[in-house]
This record gives sequence, C-alpha cells and structure tokens, in this order.
Amino acid sequence: MHKRNTTSLDWQSIPFFARMDASGIARVESAAHRRCYQAGAVIFNEIPGAFSDACNKAIENGKPRIFRDDWLGVFEPAEIAESIRRIT
Repeated sequence: MHKRNTTSLDWQSIPFFARMDASGIARVESAAHRRCYQAGAVIFNEIPGAFSDACNKAIENGKPRIFRDDWLGVFEPAEIAESIRRIT
C-alpha cells in the first residue's frame, strides 16, 4: 500500500535531471507519480501495459532467482549474458 508523500523533491540533486532547466523540471514534476513503499516491498502491476516477448521470457526465467537470498547475483555479467542467451 502506498502513502501520499507531499514533501518537495529536489529533482536537480538527481544526476539524471541535474542539467534540466526549470521548464523541464516542471514538466517532469507534473507527470511524475510519487509512491512510497516500505523498505523491501515487492512492487508489481504498477503501470498498465504489456511487456515484449523477450521481456516476459526474462521475467519468467528470472523469478526463481530473484526470490533467493543471493538474488543480487542477477547483476553478475555472466548471469546477464546467460539471460540474454536464453531470450534470444
């Protein structure tokens, strides 16, 4: 369950937005949907839409891995390469 957070965000403190001008920041702010979740929350179905077939394969193959204690291994280069091999 998300909570409403009305605290102002300093967008330009985020490197991706650091060089954006005020009008760009205003557009981002008007389109952004802030959500706050408890630490460790798993979030699914946040936005409507469909994933590509390759993405769905990666998700299906990755689910057993991400629910293990050593889930951070999904970011290892060899594991990424294997994931790509399986979906292509």
